[in-house]
Amino acid sequence: MPYRSRIFSPLFLTIELGILIGVGASLLWRVYTPTRPVIAVVGRLPGTRSYRDITHFEQTETFERILILHMDAPFFFGDLVFLKEPCSAISTKWSVPSL
Repeated sequence: MPYRSRIFSPLFLTIELGILIGVGASLLWRVYTPTRPVIAVVGRLPGTRSYRDITHFEQTETFERILILHMDAPFFFGDLVFLKEPCSAISTKWSVPSL
């Protein structure tokens, strides 16, 4: 997304304004993407100690009343608002009591 703004804004605007728009879009993108991480339910591969996403590996084993989630981004304060809704939805779908 920010790459397109860096390419097209100087074509239609001045160079200075295009650079400012590109830098602003890059900063917004840097803040937006870590606050919207991919959350996956993981299960154990039989006979191993490896855990993988259950949507990609059909042979994974899951445990009753235990839901293991994997988030593809580091935790920081911006994640808290976003994480509450998906985690509650996943726990409701899997009939696991949420905190």
